[in-house]
Amino acid sequence: MIWSAETIGIFFLTGPVPDNTIGKLGKLESLDLSMNKITELSSDLWGLGSSLKFLNLSMNIIRGSLLNNIGNFGNLESLDLSQNSFYGEIPQGISSLLRLRLLNLSGNSFERKIPEGISELKYLGALDLSINQLNGSFPDGFSSGFKNLSYLDLAGNRIQGALPDLSGLKSLTHINVSENLLQNSASGVFQAAPSIVDLKSLTHINVSDNLLQNSASGVFQAAPSIVDLSSNQFSPITFGSSFNLSSLVFLDISSNHLDGDFSSNLGQASSLKHLNLADNRFSPQKFPQMFDLYALEYLNLSQTSLTGNIPTEISQIVGLRTLDLSHNQLSGRVPDLIMSNLTILDFSANNLTGEIPPLLVEKLRLMKTFNF
Repeated sequence: MIWSAETIGIFFLTGPVPDNTIGKLGKLESLDLSMNKITELSSDLWGLGSSLKFLNLSMNIIRGSLLNNIGNFGNLESLDLSQNSFYGEIPQGISSLLRLRLLNLSGNSFERKIPEGISELKYLGALDLSINQLNGSFPDGFSSGFKNLSYLDLAGNRIQGALPDLSGLKSLTHINVSENLLQNSASGVFQAAPSIVDLKSLTHINVSDNLLQNSASGVFQAAPSIVDLSSNQFSPITFGSSFNLSSLVFLDISSNHLDGDFSSNLGQASSLKHLNLADNRFSPQKFPQMFDLYALEYLNLSQTSLTGNIPTEISQIVGLRTLDLSHNQLSGRVPDLIMSNLTILDFSANNLTGEIPPLLVEKLRLMKTFNF
């Protein structure tokens, strides 16, 4: 095994890191012990001090609290402790790492609130605290200092209250706050105020599985490719005037309180591959005009109050793999679907009549699931 005074990459280590080992490497700049089975850190690790710039302990089985001594690494630029068993509070010492550009503490059991001082990390470009047990509300001034932040992932926690105003995060491309307990309107991301229009770089929005309600009218002022607003209480959701629908690849607004008709603009989403509008309160209406969405692979219109016949033009979407029209008021015969890639089909809980077309019967044996 070779130990370098500049960079160490060690693999397949098991058990605790012995004391009086790493701490002796006073000029160490980069330490990568990821993807091992380390259970405990050496007590002298914290003695590395200001020389360390990159620390990666991800994907181990380290169990214990994270000491406030983490603040000793004043020149640290990247800290990745993801996929371990750290627990307790995220120490306030994190806010002393003023040069930090990446902070990844995901996949642990950290609890209580996000530290108040975390907004002091002004150079931070990526922040991932997902899949922990964090609770409470966002700290005051959470987004005010993150001028360089492009990636924010807080999914899979128990964070409460409203989203903060994110309009100042001009570099933000990815936000995921799904599977939390966020409430009230999502004004921090979706308000129609002019400031949010400036978030031109935003490409990925996921606020699913929260308790967000009221309007989400400003979400589409940006030009994201992935939008997931599912499992909330939104009503309505509208497209902003500056939104370029052709950039949209994934749209899930299922399980909300949407009413009225489908948006007539959806036909402009020429790059759309995944569309889920299921489980809403739309008015009874005929099948929407979306047959020009040739890139579509997943379409779920279950529980959307569809009436009338299933149009034969649905076969024009030749790339469809999943088609779910269940739990509607569709009537007439099942059309002869010619899509060769179809693997999941659900027409159940409708008022369809007649026999299944012979060509479709032949395709059923190649499907993963089907339900009439």
